[in-house]
Amino acid sequence: MASLDSNRRRVVKAMKAAGIYSPQLTIQIDALAAQLTLMQRAALDAETLDSIYVEVLGKSGDVININAHPVSKILKDTSDAVTRMCKQLNLTVADIVGKPDKPTPLDALRKEIESIE
Repeated sequence: MASLDSNRRRVVKAMKAAGIYSPQLTIQIDALAAQLTLMQRAALDAETLDSIYVEVLGKSGDVININAHPVSKILKDTSDAVTRMCKQLNLTVADIVGKPDKPTPLDALRKEIESIE
C-alpha cells in the first residue's frame, strides 16, 4: 500500500506531467493524497471481510436489522472525495495511478502458456 508521502509525490508528478502543478495548491494536493491513502487502507480492510453487512442485534440477541458494513461507506465516501478533488485539480484518476498498458499479442501468448503449465 502506498504511504501518504508516496501518494503526495504521485499527485505532484501527475500534475507536473499535465503542466498544471503549482506550489500554491499544496493544501489541495495534501487533501487528495490523504483521501487516496484512506481509500487504499479501507480497500485493504475490505479484503479481509467475511461479510459485506453487519447484523444489528436486539436486547434479546436476535437480529433486528442488517446494515452495510462501515468500510463500504468509507470506500464510497473516499471514492467520491477523490473524484471531486481530481476534478478540482484538473486530473483524472488514471493520471494519478497510471493508465493500464494495452495488451500485446505477445502478452496474450504468455498468458495462454502460463495457463497450460
